[in-house]
Amino acid sequence: MKKIYLAILGISLISILSLGLNDSFKNQAVNIGDGGGAPARPDYVLQTHNNS
Repeated sequence: MKKIYLAILGISLISILSLGLNDSFKNQAVNIGDGGGAPARPDYVLQTHNNS
């Protein structure tokens, strides 16, 4: 009975930790490229197209 209890406890702890780590890695991956690729100065883009 003690082995079953320890097995259930271990599996639950591993699943909780893996889900927690998975969420933190997702947040880091989202934050790395979270800019949309928009230019910092939109007026610079307009000036270069008007000069050509």
